Amino acid sequence: MADTLTHSQMTEDVTELVRLIAESHPDPFRYVGGAVAFYTLAEEIIENLPDRADPEAFLMRVRPLVAAVHDGHTLIGLPPSSATDFSFPLKWLILSDGLYVKAVGNKELSALIGACLVAWDGLSLEELKRRQELAEGFDNSMDLSRRLTHSLSSFRAFRAMMHPIDPPKTARLDLTFPHQSTSRTCYIDWGEVTTYFSSSVNLMQWPDLGPSQINWDVAGEETKKVICLRIGEMTHYREAYEAWYDSGFMDPLRRWWSIHYPNEPFDRAEVFGALSQIVAASTQLEQMVLKGLKMQIPWLIVDLRMASGGNSLLATILKYFLFGRKAMIDEDLGYQIPRYSSLYLANYGKLPSGASRNLGGYDFREKRAWQRRHKMPSDANEIGWYQEKPMPWIPASFREVMDRYQEGLGWHPRILVVTAAETYSAGFDVAAMLWQRGANHIGVTPAQSGNCFIDVLHYELSHSRCQGTISFKESFLYPNDPESGVM
Repeated sequence: MADTLTHSQMTEDVTELVRLIAESHPDPFRYVGGAVAFYTLAEEIIENLPDRADPEAFLMRVRPLVAAVHDGHTLIGLPPSSATDFSFPLKWLILSDGLYVKAVGNKELSALIGACLVAWDGLSLEELKRRQELAEGFDNSMDLSRRLTHSLSSFRAFRAMMHPIDPPKTARLDLTFPHQSTSRTCYIDWGEVTTYFSSSVNLMQWPDLGPSQINWDVAGEETKKVICLRIGEMTHYREAYEAWYDSGFMDPLRRWWSIHYPNEPFDRAEVFGALSQIVAASTQLEQMVLKGLKMQIPWLIVDLRMASGGNSLLATILKYFLFGRKAMIDEDLGYQIPRYSSLYLANYGKLPSGASRNLGGYDFREKRAWQRRHKMPSDANEIGWYQEKPMPWIPASFREVMDRYQEGLGWHPRILVVTAAETYSAGFDVAAMLWQRGANHIGVTPAQSGNCFIDVLHYELSHSRCQGTISFKESFLYPNDPESGVM
């Protein structure tokens, strides 16, 4: 990464960024006010570039352009840095009516747990959200709050959100407390925080997530009436890597290889066999369901509060284990419209079978199939749908389990889904699948919308090395219900 960028280099990077967004994103101009507004914003950024700037200063200038796309999966940033950062000793619980202190970085601040944020350094919560909206894209109001809490936890991220203001290292917070009508001002320092404390009481013993970020256990050894399934970040289970390998998307596999084989060059021919070291979700879920059958456990709680994204294949795998093979193709989960571009080819190396870059690279096959199904007479729906919609692609480790149980395993518990604002992207896909199958729901509205832009392509700008992601699909989980689509 260059220490200092020239005006010419910055201009070239802005031009490259604009091209990538315009050519790759399914609808980049929708929320900014049209193509003219988007290119006007880009032109204004170029007109105001200084003669020289470091990459971080350049990033501050281009973030509003990416944020204007209004998409939580289309982002820009700098590579991870070893430079010192500071943490804030308060963690925030996101509810529909505000941000509440849920944990503290030292026990001297324990009295603040449960307090509601009114203002930070004199800026109201609404003003903080406005600044966050200008810095980064988001999907719905809960996602905006979620991203704001991330900015309020890292001083580097907070300073970027507050740009061009340089915030002090001591924050002045105005907080309100339960059963008190007036706010109280507190002065709290940014610093190094290694452990957070909370006064919350867990009524259940949740299992640790483990290396695959998927784990389960029987809750309450006395009653044996509930299995708790916890799902975290959905990028650590074997089937996800097998799916990426099959699609040609090698970046996650290269990262995994560099961690486990740091002294060996990446070998595509060898990596697939090496994936057997990774825990398979299919194996874990098979064991869970067999336990539920053996003990006749009537309830399953699926905890998605930490399910912040990853590979949505887990939703298909879980669907099979809970609802059987037929459920994998009889679901009406709307449709998606992918867009294929040069950036897609740079990420995946090939187009999917039957896809083309003609007519803007859009692929309307799923949409047309969905429309045909909904035009059929009701008594012909099922037959026509099965003839048209094949079984989804199945990774090898999952197929091994399916081959052992042709009709599924037959455990049919009542299901309760628990979500938080951090339930996002692939985590939301799991929740939506369970809701459509009749699961009960408690918790906070997820940060993901049902109708949204999803599935990302990675990019890196040539001079600044700013890097990020751009969505290449538009998803319509609720094609006929726009209100539910924005959650």
